[in-house]
Amino acid sequence: MLARFDNFPGTMDKVKTLIDEAGVAGMPGATFGTAREDWIRFALVTPRVDEAAGRLADYFAD
Repeated sequence: MLARFDNFPGTMDKVKTLIDEAGVAGMPGATFGTAREDWIRFALVTPRVDEAAGRLADYFAD
């Protein structure tokens, strides 16, 4: 799944921030083509996907 968040570009630094601060891993969208530089890719292959989605929602609620 590709997602985009306001004022949070899909860079490697921002992906690392999500891992450190929200506990959710993703990949920079640019890895999948330059047209996706503002996006972050998440793989929905874990049984804890609902928990991860909740963490992202909490992180970006501020």
